[in-house]
Amino acid sequence: MSQKNQLVLTFVFGVIVGLLAWNIIVLSEPTPVMAQAAAGGTNGSANGYIAVTGAVSNAFSGLWIIKTNETDHSPSLALYIPEREGNRIKFTAARRIKHDFKIVRLNDRSQLSPNRVERELEKINKKNK
Repeated sequence: MSQKNQLVLTFVFGVIVGLLAWNIIVLSEPTPVMAQAAAGGTNGSANGYIAVTGAVSNAFSGLWIIKTNETDHSPSLALYIPEREGNRIKFTAARRIKHDFKIVRLNDRSQLSPNRVERELEKINKKNK
């Protein structure tokens, strides 16, 4: 796999982790936030930041840092990957994900569109009233 493809996959995976962490923050009670790490990874949070480690690909592990407190620059996501020697860490990707949540569908190959799911839920709710 080329380095460019690895970076793209890393970024996409990071965005997914960020979205999941943001959902935890938005939908939870105002208690300390802990994101679920990927298998074999770790996580922690403090002062409006969430840090999650886990496998980026078969060859790399990464550290995602998610800024969660409300500012003009949040929520934001940054990805760091250790270099092969293991004694340095490389800043690999960053993204302000605040507006990503406004996108209803992007590269979605699922069977049901969000609109169809909404219509089906409305039908179910009408039957249950």
